[in-house]
Amino acid sequence: MPGEKPGPSPEEREEIEKERVLETARLIEGGAKFKVKEGKEPYFEVLRKQKLAAEEGYIRSLDPEERATKASEINEKTKAYLGHGKLEPGIFNKIAEYDIEYIYRQFPEGKIDRFRLVIGGKTVKRLKEELIDEEVGLGFGLPVTTLKNKEKIDLVRLTVADLGFEGSATIDQINQRAEELGLELCPPEVAPHFRLSYLKEQPGGDSLYIGMKPIAIPSHDDDLSVFRLGNYPGFGGRVLSKENVSTPFIPLNEFVFRLPKVSKEEKK
Repeated sequence: MPGEKPGPSPEEREEIEKERVLETARLIEGGAKFKVKEGKEPYFEVLRKQKLAAEEGYIRSLDPEERATKASEINEKTKAYLGHGKLEPGIFNKIAEYDIEYIYRQFPEGKIDRFRLVIGGKTVKRLKEELIDEEVGLGFGLPVTTLKNKEKIDLVRLTVADLGFEGSATIDQINQRAEELGLELCPPEVAPHFRLSYLKEQPGGDSLYIGMKPIAIPSHDDDLSVFRLGNYPGFGGRVLSKENVSTPFIPLNEFVFRLPKVSKEEKK
């Protein structure tokens, strides 16, 4: 009609929807600062659910060519990978190559979280001081080496079941499967950096392991272990602890692994 303003273009609608998702994510980042009334769901948990609902709506609004269900469909137009339950070998090479942000082993219940993290640029001494300042429980020294310069990396979080195991699996089996899927093992310094980055957002009762080559982490024993990040309200709070790898991990256990770094030449 004459004088009627045109609605937003498809590109503008996409940006509006994406900004809504990002804004909810930003609110989550500050959500832990809000007090919660007794018997009420924590504010940041409410926001987390809102973020997931907004993200699901955004993904459903994508055009078919913007959603891939297998590795061979991923290209420069892809915005979301929605698998069919089983991850293909090398799938994360494709996800890294095209920088896919929304990843699902199966949509919508099989979401695989992706985290952006900066490591390096801090000494071990400085990391320990920051952990103490944030009242993070740390029952041992920090046997890691750190990069001199900062480096941006991407992590993805998967359960042992996501990796394809129906029963328990050893750390060697888990790491091997992750590498077959195109993921890389994390350097040990990811643990303190990620612990500091994941203070507010980690839900109560949640724990995850760092997908890494086991190392000796001195405490009451020197057995080979991996780092664990946990949030246990009333039982130590937010901690950075260790997990002896002599016992297999169960399908519900969760790990973070590093997405491969893709060079500019590979992206061309």
